[in-house]
Parts: sequence; C-alpha cells; structure tokens
Amino acid sequence: MSILDSMEQSALGIWVSSSPAGYYIMLAFHAVGLAMLVGSVTVIDIRLLGFVRGINEKAMTGLVKFAWWGLLINAVSGVALFFSEANKAFYSWAFRIKIALMVCGVISTLILNKTVLLPVSSHTTDIKGSAKAQACLSLVLWAAVIITGRMMAYLTEFTAN
Repeated sequence: MSILDSMEQSALGIWVSSSPAGYYIMLAFHAVGLAMLVGSVTVIDIRLLGFVRGINEKAMTGLVKFAWWGLLINAVSGVALFFSEANKAFYSWAFRIKIALMVCGVISTLILNKTVLLPVSSHTTDIKGSAKAQACLSLVLWAAVIITGRMMAYLTEFTAN
C-alpha cells in the first residue's frame, strides 16, 4: 500500500471522503480560511498600492495576524481534503500548480509582512516602489491560487502521471 493509499484509508481520509458532513465541514473551513487569508492580504495590498490610505500600520499588523490564522485554518482543512482523495489530488497538474502558487503566495506574504511592519519613517522611495511591486505580485499570486483551486474540480482527469 502506498503512502497516498494509506492517507485515503486513514480515519481522516475515510471520514472526509465518505461522510457528507465531513467533506462539507472541511470545505467550509477551507473557504473561511481562504477568505481570512486572501481577504486580509488583499486589503494590505491595496493599502500598499495607495488605494486605501486610511488604514494605518498598526491596523495592517492586525490584518497580517488575521491572515496567518486564515492560513492555518486553510492548511489544516486542506490536508484533510487532500487525505480524502490523495491519489487523485497528488497526480493532478492543477493541484501541483496550486500548491506551487500557494508557496509563492506565502513567501510573498512573508515579504509583505516585513514591508508592512517597517516604520513609516524608514520607508524610502525604493522601498515604496518595491512594496508596490510586491503588492501587485501578491494580488496576482493569490488570485491564481484561487483560480487553480477551482480548476481542480474540473480538471481532475488531466493528471501528471
């Protein structure tokens, strides 16, 4: 039995895959975690781009913390959903692209976190320019994560093996 088969046959994998409640509970947590994460990061991004100037550094710091809680919820629920169909997901190109984009999104968010937490007085023109570029990249990455996540439901027949 492969590791992927073991995941699917685990108590968690069986509960999520064979119980409507298990699947929909995990899917709901996944959606809420994604909304917390991407919603918070989007607000930070649009603030860094200069569209919402009324949000101060302290408020953005709170949003960053809220985003990390969203990532935690999303990761836990995502692992549970993965266990329910590990073979199908692992061999899906859409899944692999989503995970790669998500890793890039998390790295981007870490960089934004450092940028957001810099004192306003230490910002130079170069930092502001790089922060704006990073905010644009962040918006694109998280939109791509959402799109590829949705594509997984429709492109599962196109697998990597």
